[in-house]
Amino acid sequence: MAYFVVSQTIFEEGRAAKAAGRPHTDDPYRAGSQDSADWLAGYTADEAGAAEEEAGAADTVTGPGAARRH
Repeated sequence: MAYFVVSQTIFEEGRAAKAAGRPHTDDPYRAGSQDSADWLAGYTADEAGAAEEEAGAADTVTGPGAARRH
């Protein structure tokens, strides 16, 4: 999943929280806000599969006109 980060500062806060061993529930921002999304993006940035999912999303074509791969 690709993230659109507005605040690099808040993204880094999330990364620092994860590195400090804090739980994701320590997100200090209102649920559903862009700040919360930025914080959580930073918090999960180093999780296994995050980079692969982001890279794979660009190669994924869906919908009625999508070609099938065999």
